[in-house]
Amino acid sequence: MLVLESRINMDRKYRVVEYVDVWTEAFKREEKILRRIFGDEILEIHHVGSTSVHGLVGKPTLDVMIIVRDLSKVDPLNKKMEAVGYESIGAYVTSTSRLFVKNKDAERTHNIHVFQKGDLKAAETLDFRDYLRSHPEEAKAYGDLKKELAAQHPDDYFVYRKKKDSFLREIHERMRKWNDDKIASRPKSGRSDDLS
Repeated sequence: MLVLESRINMDRKYRVVEYVDVWTEAFKREEKILRRIFGDEILEIHHVGSTSVHGLVGKPTLDVMIIVRDLSKVDPLNKKMEAVGYESIGAYVTSTSRLFVKNKDAERTHNIHVFQKGDLKAAETLDFRDYLRSHPEEAKAYGDLKKELAAQHPDDYFVYRKKKDSFLREIHERMRKWNDDKIASRPKSGRSDDLS
């Protein structure tokens, strides 16, 4: 069954904090644990989310994205993930993904997003991270909005998320244009099949 985001996040306790440099080290520690569990199924592993963008205000939640060879080999790893403190949510956002979460005192501390190789949501997640890293003014505006919304809705994570949506849609439009411009500006390989 595909879990929709709003169903598992509605009653979550949350807070928004300033960026701290420990996130990079926290990712490296978690990466080692995840590599031991997932082994050769991992094609790529990335630090994503607010904690992956230097200076970005956000929830103190470590987001990790794993791209795997074969998603069908992920569900059998649920027990190993549980042994290191994770809960399996199952398919999340897309049918070719899995989500594992870790909470402490009712607050989310870790999200592990697992995607089948070729999933478009995974590519979009990396593009968004890279766009914010390359556009600090956008990251600051996004962080300022998060602080404002958290102050207005400290006990309602669902409303906090919903009110970010229109801003995120605008950023995603600019990100897509930025991506298209990057692709268009790449030099051609010079091969004869590049000529029209």
